[in-house]
Amino acid sequence: SDGVLRVVDMDTRRTMASHKLGLNTCRASYSPDGTLLALGMLDGSIEVLDSESMAQIFKDKVRQTRISDLKFSENGRYLAVASIDALIDIYTISLVDSTSSHSIKRTGRCKGH
Repeated sequence: SDGVLRVVDMDTRRTMASHKLGLNTCRASYSPDGTLLALGMLDGSIEVLDSESMAQIFKDKVRQTRISDLKFSENGRYLAVASIDALIDIYTISLVDSTSSHSIKRTGRCKGH
């Protein structure tokens, strides 16, 4: 792998967007409305990108072990991040006023999944 995340139109096989990753990504999840793309890394960090521009919105070093899964809630207001050390971190995602920018912060942790 060349370390580049690519979003490809499957009909035309054209690259729609790309983002250079510094670390190996092991998980990815789109928000329900398709505006955000969450990435889980082998080193236990996560990154949230604007899915259209691939601009980084948020980055956090969640765990010391790899991210085993990440999922958005059905309404897109929460992101659950699971790691292989049996912890799930919950992030709250909210829009900031009318700017369409996102505020993301960790608001919970579950142990023993």
